[in-house]
Amino acid sequence: MKKGTLLVSGKKTYQIVGLNGKDLVLVETSGNYDQVLIYGPEELWSLIEENRFELVGEGKKKSGGKK
Repeated sequence: MKKGTLLVSGKKTYQIVGLNGKDLVLVETSGNYDQVLIYGPEELWSLIEENRFELVGEGKKKSGGKK
């Protein structure tokens, strides 16, 4: 997972906005940035496998530039 990836938990949508060391930092997309969720990559994958989060969109890929 990379920056920009979207995940849904219940009625809330979260986006990965960066890293804290090796951990992933998620914020709710409603714009309430005063609280974040921080998970290790393995922990987040485990939560996805347990259906506590649903992966709904991958992060943006860098474009190759102008042609």
